[in-house]
Amino acid sequence: MDMTNTKFTVMSSTSSPNFDGMKEEGFYLIMNAARSQHATYVLNNFHKNINSEVCIAEYYRNQGDISNMIKWCEIAINKSNDPFALMKLGGHYQKIEQYDQMMKYYLVLLELYPKYQSVYSNLGIYYENELKDIEKSVELYLKGHELGNITCTVNLAKHYYEKGDEEKGTELMKYARARGYSGEARFELKYLKRTFSDKSWYD
Repeated sequence: MDMTNTKFTVMSSTSSPNFDGMKEEGFYLIMNAARSQHATYVLNNFHKNINSEVCIAEYYRNQGDISNMIKWCEIAINKSNDPFALMKLGGHYQKIEQYDQMMKYYLVLLELYPKYQSVYSNLGIYYENELKDIEKSVELYLKGHELGNITCTVNLAKHYYEKGDEEKGTELMKYARARGYSGEARFELKYLKRTFSDKSWYD
């Protein structure tokens, strides 16, 4: 069930923070994002109570309160090396281009939770776009693809299309489509010169 527009009470009658309400809202924000991104590791392993600090961190992130987001992620990491907190902080520092901080969290994540698919996507994008290390980015995309990350699959397909291997690129895109990828108009026009509505995609 899509809970995107669900509202939760996050302040008590005494105007102090209602952490149960924050946890509830943060949980649904995380689950809705995971469903839209087909993030199976999150969907299968994230729990509202076990990962409660990360739920609260996500609530603050959604409110634009980044300092409290970082605070609660750090609490979760100090408590249990929570993988979702590691990923959230790594993603945050990647977004603001503090790559040394980013790598600190991603490397711990890779060591402790090597099946966390999204880290391979984020690191692949970093190596491709920032370091221009295509070989390493492809290695990371391939690992993420093998674990079921659709973003990695699509980025691998783009790599093969750019190399001129349309057969391999199309094979990967059909796989992504079968797993729920809905397509991007710019991608279709640039690499395929046709749209995913073409029935040949389903042959």
